[in-house]
Amino acid sequence: LTATLHGSFFLVLPVWNCEAACSGDTEAECARSSATLAFYLLSAAYLLLSALQIKRGMPLIIQEYPLTGSTSTIGYYAFKIYMAIPFLWEIRVATDWTIQTTSLSLWEWLKLEDIYSGLCSVRADMAARRQSPRGAKQPLATKLGLGGVAVLLLLFIVLGPLLLFSSAAPFSTPNPVVGASLSIGISAEPSDHVAGGTFPLGTISRFELTSVHKDAPVLKRQFLMLSCLAGERVDETCGYSYLLGAWSAQFQQLTFANATDQTWSVNLQARRALAAALGSGTTMHLELQVTWRRQYAVDGAVESLYHASSLLSDKQRAALLKTLSGAKGGQLTVDAAGIFPKFVRLPSVGSTPLPLSGVNDKWHTFQNLSFVLISQGGGDNRTVSETEWWGLGQSDADRTPFDAPAGGGLQLIVASDGLAGGR
Repeated sequence: LTATLHGSFFLVLPVWNCEAACSGDTEAECARSSATLAFYLLSAAYLLLSALQIKRGMPLIIQEYPLTGSTSTIGYYAFKIYMAIPFLWEIRVATDWTIQTTSLSLWEWLKLEDIYSGLCSVRADMAARRQSPRGAKQPLATKLGLGGVAVLLLLFIVLGPLLLFSSAAPFSTPNPVVGASLSIGISAEPSDHVAGGTFPLGTISRFELTSVHKDAPVLKRQFLMLSCLAGERVDETCGYSYLLGAWSAQFQQLTFANATDQTWSVNLQARRALAAALGSGTTMHLELQVTWRRQYAVDGAVESLYHASSLLSDKQRAALLKTLSGAKGGQLTVDAAGIFPKFVRLPSVGSTPLPLSGVNDKWHTFQNLSFVLISQGGGDNRTVSETEWWGLGQSDADRTPFDAPAGGGLQLIVASDGLAGGR
């Protein structure tokens, strides 16, 4: 390039323009070409500056920035972390543009800094690649350190919350039942001539609560359906282990008293409304509601409710109506088959109890109960002044490992899942 420029200026475009005389004896007169000379000096300055730039080099990487001044591994990863922090890079770039003297706009400055950041990353990547021969296999330590750690981290991110909030987590806090109550009643759907609603019969707040070991027969015995239906070795073949699975739950047996806490002191108007509903064609149900109180709150509530109902048959309605109308008799029994489950699960997430039952085995996993209206005093005719109360008990003895005695109160096994994630 240098030779070409000088040849052009001195041979093709001479700096000096000489005019020869007409005769050979006259000396040539030479005149300086100012335009060509100025262009020549400009080209010489370009060559000088280019030579100095080649000699001294141009700092593509600004040394004043500590994170990009070298290709060290620590500096490279520190720069990556710095770039990954939200808005930190933008704040630094905007601050630099505000302080430094520049003709660039803020958006041009941002583009320039973005290009510079990319150059720094590429420079560090190329320096790392030069440390290993081309085509060489990745060492095992690198694979385990990067690939293995990445796989473990992803598994922890995906499976960690499942283990943390699972009822099977080994570090979950036990959350047993510490209290319970049972409410019974009769509900009627409203019709044209009958007022609907619920007629409370009473509440049972007395109960027994005992822990059940995981190796207890009621939890460990298998269920052999054909043998169980045939009544062969019922205590061994009619087990419930298939319902329970491998939970990390605390099992408790809850047994309520078989009579309400207070007498049934219903007023005359409500009694007549109940009798009118029983004598009409409106749909009516026997209602059961169990309330559990747990040691620690689940979803902001320490109480869990489970509601069950049984449709009143015509025979049951007639028996109730006969009793309420003042017929003589000291006790009325209304059977409700399969109204309440034997096993209930209280989950670790959500406060809704889950009855435990298999497919088509309600005859085995639900218990038969009897609603009993007991009356004392009052002579031959039943009046409001008589002492009345309701009872709720087992219709007959349960010969399976569940082992509920006849006439005993409502009994159930509660599986309380641990509190997910601890307290």
